Amino acid sequence: MSRWVEQFQAHAFQNFWENILNISADLYVDDSTVATSVEELARLRKVLTFLDGLIKSCDPELIPMSTWDNFQGQCVATINQINNYQNNRNIAHIQTANEHLDNLLTYLRPYQVTINDSDRAIHNSFKEYSLVVNKSLHSFQKKANTIISEIGENKTKSSDIIFDLEMTNSNINDLSLSYFDDADEASLSTRIKELEIEIKRIFKEINDYKIVVLDGNDETKAIKNKIENALIISEESSSSIDKMLNDATPKLTEISKYYVDVFGNKNLESEHIGGLKNEVLERSKQLDDFKKQQEIKYNELNKEIESLLPPNSSPKCDTFYFKPPSIVL
Repeated sequence: MSRWVEQFQAHAFQNFWENILNISADLYVDDSTVATSVEELARLRKVLTFLDGLIKSCDPELIPMSTWDNFQGQCVATINQINNYQNNRNIAHIQTANEHLDNLLTYLRPYQVTINDSDRAIHNSFKEYSLVVNKSLHSFQKKANTIISEIGENKTKSSDIIFDLEMTNSNINDLSLSYFDDADEASLSTRIKELEIEIKRIFKEINDYKIVVLDGNDETKAIKNKIENALIISEESSSSIDKMLNDATPKLTEISKYYVDVFGNKNLESEHIGGLKNEVLERSKQLDDFKKQQEIKYNELNKEIESLLPPNSSPKCDTFYFKPPSIVL
């Protein structure tokens, strides 16, 4: 084995190249519907496969060692761009990585050896490119089917919404007729206007009543002021009445005592017993009885006198009646 082959196999670029191949195997685009992003990733895979085929089929003894030194520098730059894409998902990093792969192609294309090996590398690279594109197309088709399904659902929802809108529009038209059309009966708008007029009328009456009751005017005092004046007079009268009542209470007590003395007290049957009135009545009754007794005695005495007198000796005496004084209660 020549030293060129040994240096090729032990060169540091081999580790970087293997790392690139491993990392690129897991690369994918976030949105497979973006064709430019799919193309960038597919082209990256295609070039990597083609370069890997060239590296494996090359004759190291025909390639200067400085080529592999430059190759290593471009590999490091490519890895950095791939790692950046993995971190922030910006497809521009894949575009820059493809630019570094272009440099790698310029390093190896002059040293292609056999047509069969070159064809094999091209075939493998095209196969890798097709794999990425087909995978993206499958993802695109799946997403498209999902979108079509969502469009169908949205169409159904739109039909329902249109139906609801038509019903709402019909209801709005009905409301518009009931609110503003006076064809069959007074509309709500007309009734509101009539109610507004009625409210204004009632408000005017209330305002007029407020003037009469609370505010008053130049011609008439407010009822409130009259009530307040009447209240003041009533309070003053109440004070006077209280004073008069206090003054009359002792007199009323005396009158009450006099009433009891004159008419007596009431029994359980609310009849007056005792008192000066009853006493006077008793005295009057006694006088009437005494009068009757005296008349009887007088008549008997008169008869006795007449029986003792000779006949025709003197005229008869007129009968004397005792009349007691009248007592008015």
